[in-house]
Amino acid sequence: AVVGTLAAQYDALQQKGIYTPETAAAIAEQLAPSLKAPLTYKTFSIVDIATINDTSYARMKQYQADLRAALAPLSDNSTPELLIFNLYVQTGDPKYLDQLRALAQDYADAADAAAKVVVPQDAVPEHVAILNAMEQFGASLSALADNAHDPITTVALLQSYNDAEGDMVMSFNTFASYVMDHSKT
Repeated sequence: AVVGTLAAQYDALQQKGIYTPETAAAIAEQLAPSLKAPLTYKTFSIVDIATINDTSYARMKQYQADLRAALAPLSDNSTPELLIFNLYVQTGDPKYLDQLRALAQDYADAADAAAKVVVPQDAVPEHVAILNAMEQFGASLSALADNAHDPITTVALLQSYNDAEGDMVMSFNTFASYVMDHSKT
């Protein structure tokens, strides 16, 4: 739809004789936020989570440690994912796309491991949000790697990546609030 709108705008500018690359760039910039590529990924719900009724501070600390262990595959990455993608764009070297695919797999592995963690009943919404955010983020990385050769799809995927990254930050911030709130009781 966005590409169709761009084409229609281009055609209208050409017919009026007012087309310039600057005008086209301005229109494209206005439409860029609406460019989003749909992502397919595994989603979790409350019924997928093993829970425990114990919501004590000690149980929360155990849960926090279990979750940290489940997320261990993510700690090996010290290079921002977008920087890796940028290195591919600059060099064309497919090794960077392989790195993105490996990172996408790390997110899927971490989500699978975290899905097996027994969660205090009062932390289930936060836990589900983390699982889904990791799956979404991993899917965005995989899609970027698989479609890096297509500039229009890449632009749409970068917006989807930004959304996924935002969901990751929000889910972990919400989890941090859960931990902080539990630490006060």
